[in-house]
Amino acid sequence: MVTFKWSLQNITPELEQRVGHIILQWAMIDHQIVDTASLVWPYIHPGQRPPNQFTKRVNLLLDYAKRLYANEPEELLIFGWFIQRLKQAGGIRDAIAHGQPGIIGQHGREYPGLMVPEAGRGNRYVPLSEEKIADLCKTLDAMVWEATEVRVAFCEAHIASLPNKLQRLTDGEWKTVTMDNRSPKLPQRHRPPPTFRV
Repeated sequence: MVTFKWSLQNITPELEQRVGHIILQWAMIDHQIVDTASLVWPYIHPGQRPPNQFTKRVNLLLDYAKRLYANEPEELLIFGWFIQRLKQAGGIRDAIAHGQPGIIGQHGREYPGLMVPEAGRGNRYVPLSEEKIADLCKTLDAMVWEATEVRVAFCEAHIASLPNKLQRLTDGEWKTVTMDNRSPKLPQRHRPPPTFRV
């Protein structure tokens, strides 16, 4: 049996600040995903709007990336790993955004965590300390910039793949943007583990 204790003391000013920080950082990351989906959507799903749900949006972008990077397996792995890390951070972010902080009791021990209500299923209990919340703040801080870099590189690859080629002034000369000469490519800072597959 799981018990849950809550009191007003569980909501500290530090916790309020961190939760607000997480929500704002996530909004900036989601903005990059929405921008990316909005650019490529008319080409991959003519006449349709991108889905509102974050997970559906990134899954469909990943499906498109499999075609876009069909001849560049390293780029596909990096994009897939970015999406995987985003989903993991998003799951914790969702629990923080919708959960109530308190003390969870289970199997004779107590630990800090969140009670997350789930419609039709009761409650889910997520062990989560303030240190882990602080870690998520740092992770999302880094991912905001990475999401911007990924958006720029992904959109550049999309533009390079279009049948009507774009010309760009480079070093005083007009050059056709291709998959080979496009710039930038996806950021390489967060390489996937060797066992990761898209």
